[in-house]
Formats: sequence, C-alpha cells, structure tokens
Amino acid sequence: MIKTLIISLVLLIPCSLFAEQLSTETMINEIVISWNMSYDDQGIRYDHPLRTNFFKYAVCIVNHLKATDLYEYEDVHLIVASMVMKESAVHPGVRGKRRNEVGLLQVHRTAQTGHTKKEISKDYDLGLYLGMRWLSKQIKYCRCFNGKHKDHFDKWLGVMTVYMAGVSKGRDGRKCKVFYGAKNRIRLARKYRKFIDRSLCV
Repeated sequence: MIKTLIISLVLLIPCSLFAEQLSTETMINEIVISWNMSYDDQGIRYDHPLRTNFFKYAVCIVNHLKATDLYEYEDVHLIVASMVMKESAVHPGVRGKRRNEVGLLQVHRTAQTGHTKKEISKDYDLGLYLGMRWLSKQIKYCRCFNGKHKDHFDKWLGVMTVYMAGVSKGRDGRKCKVFYGAKNRIRLARKYRKFIDRSLCV
C-alpha cells in the first residue's frame, strides 16, 4: 500500500511540472494570438515589424505575473494583454502627452520609481515590470475588487480605473471618462477570450 502510494506520488511530479509548463506556454500563446487578432482587426499587415516582438513581450508578461499576486487571478494575462493593446498598441516607444507615460503599459511618473523615461522606453521588460507592479499594488486601493460582482472581469474594472487615474477622492471622482476607458479594456479582454475559445473549437 505504502509502496504503491510512493510510486504514485513520484509519477505525479513530472505531470505537475508539465502542467505548470503547459499553463505558462498557453498563456504566452494566448497573448500573442490576442495581439495578432487586434492587429488583424485594424488591418495591419501580417509582416509588420511590430509583430515580430509579440512573443518576447508575452514571455515577459507571464514571467512578471508569476512574480506578483496577480498570477492567481483567472485570465489576468488577457487583462494585461488588453491593457498593453489599449495603452500603447504593443509599441514600446509610445509616449503619453499629458502625463509623460512611457512603455508598453504607459507607466506614469509615480509608477516609474526613480527610473528615467529614456530607460523605460529602451527596456521593454523594465516597462512591463513597473506597470504590472503598479497594477498589483492598486488592488488593495480598489474599493470594488473584492465586492459583489457578477463575474471575474467586473472585478477588474475598479482595479484598472485606479491604474489609469489613481484612487478617486470624491464619490463620483473621475469615473465617467476613466471608467469608460477601463470598460474598453475589459471589453477587449472578453473579446480575446471568446476569440481564443472559438479558435480551439474549430
């Protein structure tokens, strides 16, 4: 009995490792598929140079997710993918005009934590790290993240609102414009998931 149990546990170890590897691989592939879908929708040609780095960016996103408390949330990789698409169109050289945001996640001054805009613009991995670290920190400031919501994606609406505009000080705050922007990102993440699920069924 004990011998059988030990053998079973030994056999489970490589399976568990493979499942973890497959999970990581799946998330990376889904991010790349999602961005390609958005580029296709925009009519951007298949051989566009910006597409060549999709895989590298996706690997960085998943690696950073695993190092934060964001990793435990379902479809968070698609949430981040939608944010990257909406913030920078997956172009690390983009700069915001109003708040001097830089990088793939358009990291604003508060989240830059001592790094220069030039550093972040040149190092896409650093930009993703800073943006996702900021996103992870905002969860505790979001009033609605752990509230009653109909599904997982709705919980992210508040978190992304805080990411985009900070903690609201008033009852209504800046919710009209900012909540609309957050909804667009949630909507895109939903679209990614539906597209991927349909592709798997074909």
